[in-house]
Amino acid sequence: MCHSPLASPGGHTMERTAAGVAVWEEAGAVLQAALSAQAAVLCASDLQMLEGQVQGIMRQVGSALLGGLARVRMADLAQTVPACATCGGSMRLVEQRRRVLQGLVGDLTCTRPY
Repeated sequence: MCHSPLASPGGHTMERTAAGVAVWEEAGAVLQAALSAQAAVLCASDLQMLEGQVQGIMRQVGSALLGGLARVRMADLAQTVPACATCGGSMRLVEQRRRVLQGLVGDLTCTRPY
């Protein structure tokens, strides 16, 4: 059993790859920076304010983690030729498009093939 938060469904762990380690370190750096910047507020807040501050920090960390994992996945997909959902035939690349997503754990901007 893998104990890494970056485990893939196939049983391989991303932590063994440079990209996975970089993503994990980036999210950790975001967490440390946010906690350092908010330390005074976090230590002096009531529970309601504390919860709001922690939610904001977790969105920053989630956004960094989601963005990093998306970059790794997009790099993997760049090596494959997409198949048409209707006929199964190969599709041709038209262009790269920017996409902005808002998720529960954070926001993400990525470039994907179209």
